[in-house]
Amino acid sequence: MKYLSRENESADTKPSLDALPEHIEVADVRYQPATTPDSGVDASVTLTIAGEARTFNAEVKRIHRKASLDTFLQTRPPHETLLICNPLSTFLRQYSEEKGINYLDEAGNAHIVQPGFFCT
Repeated sequence: MKYLSRENESADTKPSLDALPEHIEVADVRYQPATTPDSGVDASVTLTIAGEARTFNAEVKRIHRKASLDTFLQTRPPHETLLICNPLSTFLRQYSEEKGINYLDEAGNAHIVQPGFFCT
């Protein structure tokens, strides 16, 4: 998979995308141009799971505590967003799932829930 990037941003998503469980395939990654005003979306990520492709608006964040997730919840776009982040602790993974946050982390943990679609 070739990661399309703006400047050095691929370094932020590559570990998480490379660590995905085997049943999830990265079909495409497209970063927002550096000249685009900040919309809260860093990239468009298309994943294929069980033969079904889904495209997500993704936001790349470093998450180290619950407050970081709370800020993400307050500022994320109104449409479904996929959080791509550093490895989350068990507590932060559980909290994310309780709050309905779809995420991929660098440790290979994934939680994605959409109508008719469930991956964890």
